[in-house]
Amino acid sequence: MRTSGQERYSDRPALRLISMILAVVLGFTVMPLQSYADDWWRTPSSETTTVSGESTASRRLTKPPTPKKQLDPKDPHVDETRIVAVPKDDTTPVEVKTEVLQSAGELDALPQTTIVVNQPLSSERDRMVVVESDAEVAGDLMEMMRDSGLYETIDYDALVHPVLYSSAPNDPLYRTNSDGSMWGLGAFPGAQFTSAWALLDSARGSANTAPIAVIDTGFDMSVQDRASNIVAGYDFGAGDSNVNPDAVGSDSNAFHGTAVAGLIGAATNNGVGIAGASWDNKVVVYKAADKSGAIYLSSVTDCINDVVAKKNARIINMSLGGSAFPAYFRQAIDAAIAADILVIASSGNDALVGNPVLYPAAYGPVISVGAINSSGAPSGFSSHNSAVDLAAPGERVKVMGLKSSYMVASGTSFAAPYVASAAAMVWRMSPGLTAKQVSSILINTSVSNLKAPAQITRNEYTGAGTLDAYGAMQVAAGLPMEPTVNGISAAHHGVTVSWIDAGDEMTTIRNFVVYYRLETARTWNSVVTDSATHSVRLGGLKEGERYIVAVSAKNSLGIGPKSTQRYAATYKRSIKVSKTSVVLKRGKSQVVKVGAYYPEPSRVTGKTSISWTNSKKKIATVTSVGGDSKQAKKGEFVVGLRATDGAKVNSTGKTVRIKAGKTKGTTILTFKSGTATAKIKVVVK
Repeated sequence: MRTSGQERYSDRPALRLISMILAVVLGFTVMPLQSYADDWWRTPSSETTTVSGESTASRRLTKPPTPKKQLDPKDPHVDETRIVAVPKDDTTPVEVKTEVLQSAGELDALPQTTIVVNQPLSSERDRMVVVESDAEVAGDLMEMMRDSGLYETIDYDALVHPVLYSSAPNDPLYRTNSDGSMWGLGAFPGAQFTSAWALLDSARGSANTAPIAVIDTGFDMSVQDRASNIVAGYDFGAGDSNVNPDAVGSDSNAFHGTAVAGLIGAATNNGVGIAGASWDNKVVVYKAADKSGAIYLSSVTDCINDVVAKKNARIINMSLGGSAFPAYFRQAIDAAIAADILVIASSGNDALVGNPVLYPAAYGPVISVGAINSSGAPSGFSSHNSAVDLAAPGERVKVMGLKSSYMVASGTSFAAPYVASAAAMVWRMSPGLTAKQVSSILINTSVSNLKAPAQITRNEYTGAGTLDAYGAMQVAAGLPMEPTVNGISAAHHGVTVSWIDAGDEMTTIRNFVVYYRLETARTWNSVVTDSATHSVRLGGLKEGERYIVAVSAKNSLGIGPKSTQRYAATYKRSIKVSKTSVVLKRGKSQVVKVGAYYPEPSRVTGKTSISWTNSKKKIATVTSVGGDSKQAKKGEFVVGLRATDGAKVNSTGKTVRIKAGKTKGTTILTFKSGTATAKIKVVVK
């Protein structure tokens, strides 16, 4: 049976009592959060970014333990009637349907079993299959599906829900701010967006540089305070393109997605309503809630996969969560991180109800955001743990509601959008940054919160500190501009890379870092040069392979943007023989020329060795190389390297004398240099 987070909460009298007490004493409504959920270091280890001499990794406490690989059907947040499977690449929908229905029939559960296949919107997106069946047989059905070998991953589905706890533009609610609810945009303890907006005029990017995907309950596309920067992604909860929320009762969280996306992208300086923190950044709305208001992880996963496939956002904001963290959800986040997408999530609002570890915020690659109040202190409801990276305004902030309404709300749900907005503005200022570098800037420019109970810079309540959008923008503004790779010349064991930097009077380049890796590899190598050097030779590379190269200009803090990646291929040598087949009479010999060369025009010089093997030495043997019988006994010889132009025969090869033995037959001489080989068939008559 489907049960939303709100319905489950209504069956817990103790939590309702806590909510009522806090509503009276503190003046805001407590909305419970289901306890939800490492390749954080996917970018090159050589690219560990530092700000003020301190790395991002050093400012993160020990991560919470990794959840179990498969969800426990007894967990109250797991829906034991729903199975989620990721088919293998070669599995067809027909095979899925046939296998599932056949297995359900064997369990006498065919009438209760339904298949929901979320068909891909593009061929690149993984297909998520959701199967609903009777709870008594779902476990057995899952095992039968797993045994079929058709799926990469299979697990139960689970519920999550919104993490809701209850400058001078002319937007009236910002301008008057009569109740102080737009404090989050101002000076500390606000996130200093009003100061950061002034820097946008000097930004190198635009409002479309770093779109933010908001995965939530949808967005009311009819609100007056929406501009063209807020666009529809897809509704994976209902399976259509309409992202407008489905209202479910008076206490529904249907407004939640509108509130979150509005904090980021509400039209600013339009004389209406509130001011969006990002000013005018593009926001892509994804709806994960179904028509009943329930948010399943399968739908959230589909949203993430769609962003990765379409590349329509550089930032993902998830102001939602639950205790479940199945493999298919983690794999989707990993794919986003690998695609250089910054993933941000709310830490949760369960500090007063056991303070459980929440996902996806607690997952290493995700920026976990806690909430502070207008005094700069951590909000009492804000979940605190070692995964929290930083905090942002999240208590009594003005948000948009449905039908152009406005309200004051609280929750880490509303802290995360401030961080997403700041991330987009940092990227807008310096478009060449990686997601990891943007994360590092946000975390390391945060303001140390002296009112936190721990009285230390890094703590479980606010992480590294509270968000400072202006400070982050200042760092991004002082970064060097993105270099341009303007030349790549290849050799057999190396590549020479040259670049130019735009340069400006406002920034100083400390050095350049050239990154390179095999196209098929995931680990980067790097070479550091001084600021005056604009060319470097990368040696020791594999022959005949494609490499990816990029150049980064670093400032005095060791951060800076990367150039666009370029491909470089090393030359692959070949062995050329003057004859591929030789016929000899017994006891007779013949000379063949053998040399190593490169088919592409290049400046290849030097020497290399050529060895050979003989399949049947009794038939024929090599008796001399270049007239020297001693070299023949060694089994190898050295030749000079020279590239050819496609017509010129290698003149640095050597003559090889092949002598027939006394036995008739055929032998194969195989000459080898590196990975290159050439064969000569010798027939003795």
